[in-house]
Amino acid sequence: MVLRILQEEDGRSAFVSAGSHLYYWADGTFRRLDGLRIGPSSIFDLYERDGKLWLLQDSGIYALDKARILAGETPHATQYGTARGLTGSLRVNTCNYMAPDGSLYLAARNGVSVFDFREISAPMLPLVINSICVDDRTYESPERLTLGSDARRMTIRFSALTYSGATDLCIGYQLVGFAKAKAYTVCSWLEVWMENYVKIKLRPSTFKTSQGFLKNHIKPQIGSIPLAELTSLDLQRFYKHLLDGGRVDRIEAKKKPKGLAPKTVRNIHQMIGSAYNLALEQRLVTKNPTQGCALPKVEHKEMKTLTADQLSAFFQEARDSGVYELYYLDLATGLRRGELLGLKWTDVDLDRGVLKIQRAISRQNGNVVEAPLKTKNAYRTLPLSADAIDVLKMQKCKVGNSEWVFPSPTGGPMSPDSVLHMLQRVLKRAGLPRIRFHDLRHTFATMALQNGVDVKTVSSMLGHYSAGFTLDTYAHVTTDAQLKAAQTMGNILSRAV
Repeated sequence: MVLRILQEEDGRSAFVSAGSHLYYWADGTFRRLDGLRIGPSSIFDLYERDGKLWLLQDSGIYALDKARILAGETPHATQYGTARGLTGSLRVNTCNYMAPDGSLYLAARNGVSVFDFREISAPMLPLVINSICVDDRTYESPERLTLGSDARRMTIRFSALTYSGATDLCIGYQLVGFAKAKAYTVCSWLEVWMENYVKIKLRPSTFKTSQGFLKNHIKPQIGSIPLAELTSLDLQRFYKHLLDGGRVDRIEAKKKPKGLAPKTVRNIHQMIGSAYNLALEQRLVTKNPTQGCALPKVEHKEMKTLTADQLSAFFQEARDSGVYELYYLDLATGLRRGELLGLKWTDVDLDRGVLKIQRAISRQNGNVVEAPLKTKNAYRTLPLSADAIDVLKMQKCKVGNSEWVFPSPTGGPMSPDSVLHMLQRVLKRAGLPRIRFHDLRHTFATMALQNGVDVKTVSSMLGHYSAGFTLDTYAHVTTDAQLKAAQTMGNILSRAV
């Protein structure tokens, strides 16, 4: 009588057990695999894992090398465990369960035997189960043990029969049942991961960005897929969709490409990967589908800066356009655009000549709002030059009683978009090349380094999280400075020779 059939992925071959014999069916013919050296009892279950074929009998669990079978050879059967104490109780129709984490649960009248494929390093010793504890309930010799979907941990106390006698042992397992594993979809698991793990680590602005990734991209496209069923191919198709036309239709995105930037897609990929790493730790899944995905290359935008000659033309046009104070202060301090627009007069001490960076302005969902700074190092106090103080005094006269240093016509903070548009107009009228607003910050850093300001000072003024990041960003500038230093030392030494 045929007991179990394990069909291959090609659909044209299979392994079949009948009684204590194992057959391989292919090309319309059966071949009985003799000489396996397994027990005489019936083979009541078949599993395939890690290149091996696993046979379950009352007399034990056996592993066969599948490659040798396909090559027409008779493989040696390695015994990995006998069911002593369970002998005669394992039957064809018992509830044997392969968990998502790879553990095999063998249900029987007098207990549960757990076989973890991942922990095999040597054949297991014969076992006799003494007691089983599921969460806070202990079973000494249960006739039937039911693992509910809410069961979290099972502890098995057993005796290992060795040549020198019985040794009492104890093993604990985190339980993952089908009901629990299938309770999560990709979206619901990421929500749990974000609320309980991510929220306490990320700054609010970054957490909000991650929430946007989940709400606008992950949930609509792959959110309903069961957590354990998401594949790398699903993700690859998802990433292609994001690159081709995944941008959400918002006011801020009107003039941007329809597809998301490669860097954004990589951030979403990293987010999904981190959530699945936690699912692996919790034994909800057996693999992380983000592994092996092909990711888009990130093209780093070329850094553009204004030269000293170009700055003269730029400032002249900025004066004529009535925006000289804004751009002068940015070039004098290296502030980020949001930081510049977030300045209030309470942050400015003209008598002491210092400026405190306390907040940023950003556009979110079409609204101009205050936002926390990028990092803790971004909260800083900067010294002001005499010229910068004079410029701020002129700006104070222009804006009157406004609380903002650079207010909008309506009295609130200026929009980040408007200062960018103004910059492009000034550059065009001055006959200068088009640059980003952030390139003004690069201009400040480049000129400071070129004129002998040390990297650590520049890094602290920019609000970078480390001087190493500043070095990496402006490596081309520091390399030129090193060359000049070498030439200077060479001149000194040549005169001394």
